[in-house]
Amino acid sequence: MPLAKLYWKLFIMNNYISLTLNKMIAMKHVFIFSCSIILIALFPINQAFSQENAIDSSPKSHFFVDGGVGLTVLQEKNSPTFYGNIGVGDEDYRLSLTGAAHYFFSTTDNSSRERSVDGYLGLEFLWPYTPNEKNKNWGGVGVAYCLKNESELHKKNPIKAYYIHYLGIIGVSAEYVWGDFFYPAIGIRIGSGS
Repeated sequence: MPLAKLYWKLFIMNNYISLTLNKMIAMKHVFIFSCSIILIALFPINQAFSQENAIDSSPKSHFFVDGGVGLTVLQEKNSPTFYGNIGVGDEDYRLSLTGAAHYFFSTTDNSSRERSVDGYLGLEFLWPYTPNEKNKNWGGVGVAYCLKNESELHKKNPIKAYYIHYLGIIGVSAEYVWGDFFYPAIGIRIGSGS
């Protein structure tokens, strides 16, 4: 009899274990199915949040390069000007490294033409001052140092500070130049406006 009891107990335990394993397998399937339903239901919400985070976390600033030509009037002389900007910015600001070349022409004693160039390197900071999203007008300030001083206007290299106001691709600047002495200048730029 003890052997029959042992077989009976092993038979019941085996059935119990197999029923428990079957229940666990069934519960595992129910668990996976439930998780799948939850994930499918939450996917559009998760996708919406992840897109919003991707938009918010993407860098808004961009690199830009632009340049143009202009005319600067200083000390009763007209100076054709070429300039270029390399910088970063977004819809709220622009910070750029600015280079400008002011050309001066004169006539020598033997009636030949002579050209001299003042080359400036500086920083320019611009911000929008109109709320119009399509065509923002920009204004800002800049400071530049004359690295190449060939003109007869100064003996020592001048520094200039300026305010510039852009209307689309046209910019108007009021400049103050410090060199051997202080004098104002005014400039007009026509550029790419990028």
